[in-house]
Amino acid sequence: MRYQNTACIGGPRFRDSLPELTSLWYSYALVDLQQEGRASYPLIASNRYCIGTVHLDIQEGRLTVSYQVFLRLWNLREEYLNFFPSLAAVRSEDLEHLSPESFAFDQPIPLSNLPQESGQSLLFLRLLLDYDAFDEGLAAGF
Repeated sequence: MRYQNTACIGGPRFRDSLPELTSLWYSYALVDLQQEGRASYPLIASNRYCIGTVHLDIQEGRLTVSYQVFLRLWNLREEYLNFFPSLAAVRSEDLEHLSPESFAFDQPIPLSNLPQESGQSLLFLRLLLDYDAFDEGLAAGF
């Protein structure tokens, strides 16, 4: 088992984009809030394994973020979901602690409530979980 490991959305890494921000392998996605429909991204654990999929559904002026884990044996310890208007707006403490402006998974969020710039928003999600490193649902690389 891997205990208290982080899973993030597959995308650019904060440490590559802003090395002074964090040394952690957290990643993010830029979301086009003007594009209705579903967008899907890999859910990456331990910066190495694809363990599931993150879904972003935009319909009727609302965004719903959900995820699906493909593992048989896993335990969720913590969920974190937040949005920022741009990469420049992110501070290192934003990546570790939920703010009052944070959001919930599987709950429709009015697009007007999301911080955004030019119709885009930066999505950061982090799951803290335990999982079986030998589970058949685990895919190495991404």
